[in-house]
Amino acid sequence: MPSSKPRAKRVETAGHGVLCLTLTACTLSRPHDKTPDAAVGEPAFLRTLEAQTDAELVRGNRAQVLLNGDEIFPAMLTAIRGAKQTITFANFVYEKGDIARDIAHALAERCLAGVGANVLIDAVGSKGMPNKYRDLMEKAGCHVASYHSLNPMSIKRINHRNHRRVLVVDGRVGFTGGTGIGEKWTGDGRQKGHWRQTDVRVEGPIVRHLQAAFAENWRDATGLLLGGDAYFPELPPRGPLLAQSIKSSPASGAAEAYVLFLLAIDAARSSILITNPYFVPDGRMTDAFVRAAKRGVDVSIITAGVVSTNLDRVVREASHAHFGRVLAAGAKIHEYRAAFLHAKTVIVDGQWVTIGSANLDTRSFSLPPPRTRLRRRSRRSNKARPRPCVAYSGIHRQEASMPGPKLPTQADVESYFKRLNNWGRWGHDDQRGTVNLIDDARRAAARALVKTGRTVSLSREIVAQPHLQFMYHVTCPSKRERADVVLDRFDLVYHGFWITHVDALCHVGWDGELYNGRSFVDSLSAAGSTWCPIDPLLDGILTRGVLLDVAAGRTEGYVTVGNPVTPKELDETAARFGVRIEPGDVVVVRSGDETFRREHPDWIPRVSPHPGLHVSCLEWFREKDIAAISWDMMDERPIGYAGFGMGVHLAIPFLGLALVDNTNPERLAKACAEEGRYEFLFTATPLRLVGATGAPAHPLAIF
Repeated sequence: MPSSKPRAKRVETAGHGVLCLTLTACTLSRPHDKTPDAAVGEPAFLRTLEAQTDAELVRGNRAQVLLNGDEIFPAMLTAIRGAKQTITFANFVYEKGDIARDIAHALAERCLAGVGANVLIDAVGSKGMPNKYRDLMEKAGCHVASYHSLNPMSIKRINHRNHRRVLVVDGRVGFTGGTGIGEKWTGDGRQKGHWRQTDVRVEGPIVRHLQAAFAENWRDATGLLLGGDAYFPELPPRGPLLAQSIKSSPASGAAEAYVLFLLAIDAARSSILITNPYFVPDGRMTDAFVRAAKRGVDVSIITAGVVSTNLDRVVREASHAHFGRVLAAGAKIHEYRAAFLHAKTVIVDGQWVTIGSANLDTRSFSLPPPRTRLRRRSRRSNKARPRPCVAYSGIHRQEASMPGPKLPTQADVESYFKRLNNWGRWGHDDQRGTVNLIDDARRAAARALVKTGRTVSLSREIVAQPHLQFMYHVTCPSKRERADVVLDRFDLVYHGFWITHVDALCHVGWDGELYNGRSFVDSLSAAGSTWCPIDPLLDGILTRGVLLDVAAGRTEGYVTVGNPVTPKELDETAARFGVRIEPGDVVVVRSGDETFRREHPDWIPRVSPHPGLHVSCLEWFREKDIAAISWDMMDERPIGYAGFGMGVHLAIPFLGLALVDNTNPERLAKACAEEGRYEFLFTATPLRLVGATGAPAHPLAIF
């Protein structure tokens, strides 16, 4: 931590040194009807997107989607309270209430600890902010500024508002989306009087671009220039994600955002999934939706069914007027009525995603420069709202042969250990691996998923298999005085293909080493393991679980030999069932093992070829940052790559990933369909076999 708070330097002219940060278009022209013929997963699409939006596509990022206040505010507060050097925070809305108080107190506490905090609130959007919150922050040393104050001398700027929501901590962790600071954003997005919201937390080089968006508005509001390592540090790669930050300004309108959406719609080949409170597209964008629907693209739009203000009511009526052509072409439009929908997201082909604050309405895409508006003397109130959005996508993995139909090369797979491993991530003495991703916030979020208390077992039934030498069971009657007693003896080898169990991180090594670089040979003996035994997991795993029912999308009803599960199929399955994968989750994969074995009675484990997950799923595990995988089928065998005796099980030494092997998700699939949701509290506790290479376990899903 620096000895003094990082300070911004005052500059004489706000325009000095700006080009590299705010090079935005000065035209309001709309693109022609014809767009390039390039699908989302093609390099040509990426190059076109980068050129037409004038925004760099940045590699090496990690993103976590946050749903509603229950997830958004705890994540923001955790980041703020962990700040070491700087905090930059901008929001359009800052109201009163508990969460507003908590944010103010957290910022003030960090300032008192020597952290430099710059807080920018919009003068109009945050006019309801109690003075006591601002006073608290300023007395603690925070620099608080209002964006374009209501000054009669600058009335021409009254319509220039800062609609950006940006939080950046230490220049390394960023948040953006559409959340304001107020009570209506709290909760789960399903309660009357509250708002349904989607935000995103990012790490990696893209954070610099979010910081630049804040710096632009901060300079405009205060004349202060932010710079130096405290605000713009070197940012190493944090994940495989490609990301892009699109920002608009009051002077240039939202042409870049318009182009972004239009290109994505025309690039869609299978699906366009949209949530947006304001669906009032202009003629050209409507044409794009119609073209997509007519070429067989699944166009599904969720818009607001509950209105928040009179303006929202007017916009909703305008939305209905635009539904006709889109619906007639085959699109589906739904209205969200549980709460006011404020989430603004687009997912194209399950690969390209935008999350931000851009609306799909003509007003948002047609914001003329102030001098033009004054010259027209328009009586309409067209508030110019700069709207950043972070677009992050799996298409970039496709450039490296992931996760498209082309599988990785030998060289790609050889690079996995170096590119994906988690060694040292939680310290070189760590023996828990990815279970470290399950923090208090993840456990709290999992507990919040319990609504009815319904429990579903994911364990296989243990029955005698003496002919296969995997498990033997015998009952032993024991006659006692006036009592009949029977005892059981179970002899079993739980590693294999019959017994549900959790693998310890010592179960699989790579090139003579276990997870975190300890010798495989020196760590194991007949007395047990001295490094990465099952012991660190003996208190169990408890976190959010999600079911990916891959088998439901297969014609045969199960995964077949020679047609393994790929990252692309995992993403498509998640999109099909409307679930998102978050860091710290346990992913339950149903591949249809029960049906496969019934249909192939002559199949012999380790002898016959195995259906299962392709080794390339290691990339997906690392990208999603899951805590564990719970599966019925395991690695595809043979692996198909020279020198690789194991496939997906290499997640143990590479990632330190917890594997819950041989689960039975059949009951879970039925329960999820009945409950109408594919997320639940997951828990699994291994038997306390101290020093063991794993242990039988009984995983449960709780609804």
